[in-house]
Amino acid sequence: MNPLDSCRAKLRQAEAHAQALHEEIEAFKDTGALRIRGEADRESSSYVFSVEVREEVPVLQWGCRIGDVLHNLHSALDNLVWQLAIFALQREPTEKEAKSVSCPIALTRNDFDSHPVIKILDPAHVSTLRGLQPYQQGVRKRAEGHPLAILKRLSNIDKHRVVHLNYVALSAFPVTAPVAVDYKITNINYAPLDTPLVDGKEIARVEGRITGPNPQIEGNAKLSGKVALSDGTPAQELIDEIGDCVAAFVRDFHSAL
Repeated sequence: MNPLDSCRAKLRQAEAHAQALHEEIEAFKDTGALRIRGEADRESSSYVFSVEVREEVPVLQWGCRIGDVLHNLHSALDNLVWQLAIFALQREPTEKEAKSVSCPIALTRNDFDSHPVIKILDPAHVSTLRGLQPYQQGVRKRAEGHPLAILKRLSNIDKHRVVHLNYVALSAFPVTAPVAVDYKITNINYAPLDTPLVDGKEIARVEGRITGPNPQIEGNAKLSGKVALSDGTPAQELIDEIGDCVAAFVRDFHSAL
């Protein structure tokens, strides 16, 4: 058995969960669960387009799926460091030593140097680990945006609560070639990108002047969405980026063990 077999198994499991998430999201998009509702607002002489949710968006389920991805990716790193400890000690770590065996993910040099596992690892392996740390990005803000730093932050969140997700607008809601009846269009305002697509949410407002008793607007429109973290970061792209980073991290030790 290769020392890195457990790491690779964890990576494969993370990849399987990520693929399942992508498939679940694409399948949801095809259900037509979200529709566009349009109605006249006579008080403002506007025509308002809003979201109509016909089936609940399963963001809780998707958050759990992302938690599975994060768990396996973080476990792959800890499995790696466990094997590095065995290499250095030439035996399994004792129960006391095992408490310190985890993969360091440090935002500062001091955080890395003070990690207890450093004391029991081979110096060459410590040097490789050091070169892969988020703090090597320089300024702290860039370090915090490193995929490993994000993995650590989201993993800590997932331990206590499901990672919060929103289903948000993928692009500005377009109303193309509008045809108005009993209404004179003067302007169209769109909700900003990353607007949460929840029931009743206004996504576009056509401004103008009502000119007849039955104002209506017809046009071509499509409502598209994506899954994002609470700060608007696209979730699917992010977990793929983290997965690629962890896989590369593990590959750096292929010839060392």
